[in-house]
Amino acid sequence: MQILKKLLLAAAVPLVFVMALEGLLRLFGSGYNPRFVIPYELADGSYGYRDNPAFAYTFFPQIVARHPAQLRIPAAKKTGELRVLVLGGSAAFGDPQPEFGFPVLLEARLRRMVPDRTFRVINGAMTSINSHVLPWIYRDCRVLKPDAVIVLAGNNEVVGPFGPTAVLTPSMSSPAFVRTAVRFRRTRLGQWMSRQGGASELREWRGMEMFLGSSFGFEDPAVRAVRAAFEKNLQHLAEACRDDSVPMILMTVPVNLADCPPLEIPDRVEPVTQSIPDSIPDSVDWYAGDVSEAVRLFREGETALAAGDPDRAAASFSASRDADRQRFRADSGMQEVIRRVGSTMEGGRWIDAEQAFHDRSGGLPGRDLFVDHVHYTAKGNLLLSELASIELVRALKLSPSGPPPGDAADLEDTGYGLLAEQTLHTLMIDRFKQLPFSTQYRQHDRMLAWWKSRLELEQRLDRSAIEAEAEVYRKAWEADPADTYAATWYAGVLRYIGRPGQAADVLGHTAQLNLYMPDVFYRWMAASGEAGQLDHALQELKRRGDWRDAEKARACREAARILLHYEKTEPAGIFLEEALTYEPTSADALHMMADIALRNNDPARALHAAGQAMEQDPHDGMLQAIAGAAASATGDPEAAGRYYREAVGMLPLNHRVLYLYGTYLKEQGQYSDAARVFGLERRLNPADPALLYHGIASLVRAGRAGEIGGWMNDAAQVAPNDHRFAMLACLLADDEERSALLEDLMDRQGRRLPDALRVFAAWMMASDPAAETYDPELAASMCEPLVFRGSSGHPFTRLVLASSYANAGRRSEAAQVLGPLERRDIDPLVSRMAAAVEASLSSGEPFRMPVSTDEDARRFALLLAGWPELAE
Repeated sequence: MQILKKLLLAAAVPLVFVMALEGLLRLFGSGYNPRFVIPYELADGSYGYRDNPAFAYTFFPQIVARHPAQLRIPAAKKTGELRVLVLGGSAAFGDPQPEFGFPVLLEARLRRMVPDRTFRVINGAMTSINSHVLPWIYRDCRVLKPDAVIVLAGNNEVVGPFGPTAVLTPSMSSPAFVRTAVRFRRTRLGQWMSRQGGASELREWRGMEMFLGSSFGFEDPAVRAVRAAFEKNLQHLAEACRDDSVPMILMTVPVNLADCPPLEIPDRVEPVTQSIPDSIPDSVDWYAGDVSEAVRLFREGETALAAGDPDRAAASFSASRDADRQRFRADSGMQEVIRRVGSTMEGGRWIDAEQAFHDRSGGLPGRDLFVDHVHYTAKGNLLLSELASIELVRALKLSPSGPPPGDAADLEDTGYGLLAEQTLHTLMIDRFKQLPFSTQYRQHDRMLAWWKSRLELEQRLDRSAIEAEAEVYRKAWEADPADTYAATWYAGVLRYIGRPGQAADVLGHTAQLNLYMPDVFYRWMAASGEAGQLDHALQELKRRGDWRDAEKARACREAARILLHYEKTEPAGIFLEEALTYEPTSADALHMMADIALRNNDPARALHAAGQAMEQDPHDGMLQAIAGAAASATGDPEAAGRYYREAVGMLPLNHRVLYLYGTYLKEQGQYSDAARVFGLERRLNPADPALLYHGIASLVRAGRAGEIGGWMNDAAQVAPNDHRFAMLACLLADDEERSALLEDLMDRQGRRLPDALRVFAAWMMASDPAAETYDPELAASMCEPLVFRGSSGHPFTRLVLASSYANAGRRSEAAQVLGPLERRDIDPLVSRMAAAVEASLSSGEPFRMPVSTDEDARRFALLLAGWPELAE
């Protein structure tokens, strides 16, 4: 008996000590509340629950922690209110636009189906989480009294917390071990010990790129262990829902098969400084040499589809997904786990959403339903909401009285319109520039399709459409000024139509109501800066007494980052200077300062700021590239070359690094090397007009003009209104093609041509009497307003008008127009062309200078077309 007492005492002493230490840590405010939702007081004095930004600290390093969706829910339910909790990863969350994601559309659909009940769909999903996190979210959300739970998960089992990549948290294959570790991490003592364990190596969130250091095959033991853990976690969650008498609906996870080649990085990527091929193909295959099994299977699917065999194509695409060694998509093994758990769980229901997506797309789910590998288009989210709403009505034993809602009506309820769609395109184009998307098979074609679609949207946008969308967001914001989604979109539309002051007022009001939502505050600061209210924004920042210097520095940096996105460099620079008062050695702030100085043509300051930033972060390749551009601009090409080589070595697949390096090589006269670098960047970012311009110029200067056909095709798709490319196409064409191109320009633009294109078209019509489009009178009428609108006119324009008059037989008028040119200090080429026109006037012969054969005429036409580099 004495021995037993001693043993109990020995066990009790450390337990009491640990409990006392935990109590002291809580008493002194150490650590954070780890729950998914935390209480807050409503305006009427009652209380509710809101999302907790600190929840993810248990599962992520704090510096890269993901945030839950915005939640503000009264504790007490309204009469007749039903609450549905959605759990899962980024696909369930609604990425890349959660404002219009699956939970939002599901709520809109349920309200139309059952108008006599009140629905609230709670977005309990988060980006980058996996099934180890779901039971904890459900437990924490019990206080919200959900009436049903929907689970859409399975994409992040390998790459999420406690997965075998071990990027976010240590790898643990046993759900029991994970639960024990999480329980300890959620205590204040566990949080304190985690802080003492050292800071994470992660310094910023880099998305999928963070996980590319690890790859796993379908039958890898680690992947089999992940599937087993996934099954246990789903069963554990199902048991918790059953114990609470809450129906759980489990969904298989639709993923992109037909339009998502493998995400694995190829073993042999063509290096920038070594063996880029001289011939640059139009359609790019990154995979040099033997391809992986995943790519081979995807190509088989393409071949089968082209041969009219969709069933074999679907099987090949599915097999390619399973063989992809970067496991960012739920494979067939994960889908089978979901089906098995769904068919055996007691009191639950399951939906084969994967099969529904296959059926809706003819067995080939692709870009009509997905924006990337796993995230859904509006059409895809609508299909998910349709499937889930039908099953929820059954599970909750409801009687639908409203008509089945239409897709357009559901979207209209959320405010989704042309501007939201254009924003989606911008988000996806930026995403596809990053790894692993940037090295995907056929990425060139995919990027061009997104750019072309975005251009079509821009042409459809007009002020009336935008103001109509603004009205939807205004009503939503006024109905709930604390709604950060409504505030952000309403302010975004106001900024788009040139009302940054009103945008700042909207965001400022919402920021005051959501002191715990720093993202809204950052956006308010940015809008204030754009509206010229910088002092007010900085004063408000200083009033945030509960924010540490690091948090204030981050607020200034994030505001500056938003402003830079809109090319607002002046207010961005002021915010960055303020950030450096809080954190003088912030590499991020110094990096942006260097970038701003470079954009503002202040290379000395850019070089200084880049040097300071590199002292803090010597491995930032983008900084090296900025330093290279600055060194080149200050007249130190040797230093620039060193910086660029370092940059390329660190970031061989970064499109901006390649762009800067290519322009440096072009400036140094290394045209062939520049063409190769621009060719590689074209594969990463094929829709940048500046890149296309420099690439074409480099190819021509390198004596490889015959290779620019694909480049010109790209330009025609992504820059149809860039007249430089249209005019160059005319110059490169033969006589018959030139006539067709010129007529197309005239038909498309009408007679309201931009000045540069008007003069160029006039030159084409008046300089070659043998051309089909020869019409000197029309050419003269096009140039006359430019020469006689109250000024003497540019020498180029006067010369084109004189040649038009000469060939129209209006010789005295031609001589009058040429007269002022003799008294001007003009370009020698213009002087020679003027002499040729005068010679035609003296001889009485027509002015003949075929563009394709006469060197002076060719060079003059290139100057008119905006290609001075090619006219040298």
